[in-house]
Amino acid sequence: MAEMDRMNGGEHADNFRERKHSGKWKKPTLMQICLVVFLLGIAVFLVGTVIQMFSSFEERVSDRIHLQDITSIEIIRSLPSTTDEVKVTVTDPAKIADIMNAFAGVKLMSSSISHDFNRSYWISIIVGKSLRFGIRLDDQKYISINDTSRNDKYSSGSFKIINHYDMRSIDSLFD
Repeated sequence: MAEMDRMNGGEHADNFRERKHSGKWKKPTLMQICLVVFLLGIAVFLVGTVIQMFSSFEERVSDRIHLQDITSIEIIRSLPSTTDEVKVTVTDPAKIADIMNAFAGVKLMSSSISHDFNRSYWISIIVGKSLRFGIRLDDQKYISINDTSRNDKYSSGSFKIINHYDMRSIDSLFD
């Protein structure tokens, strides 16, 4: 009986070795390699697109300019219900810092500008005698930023503000 067990065990071991080697790894075909490369390319593109959708005011403006370089900020307030526009020019460094600091924590998500707003502000950040940033702020919801010193895909963009932004620093200029 022991001899039969050894024989059966031996047969099982031989069968196991045969099955183990029969499932040998096969070389991928050119089509499989191309498919994997294509799918990886799509994944990298999608991840890059999602990452670029989210930004902040600091990334788009504050990190690209030194506060002490700003000589003035011009703000034009327009209301959609009237054709009246009011323009204010700020040259006081403390007020400039207040305006820029109010934007410090603003988080942005790529979006188109809304046409549904109560008030709009056109903000020009001036360095020396030339325009450095042109910003359009619609209520506390949408912002469009144009960096005139750049000439690439990051030079301008339209965004939805995805966290709270306190507009008092700008509103108080028009009281």
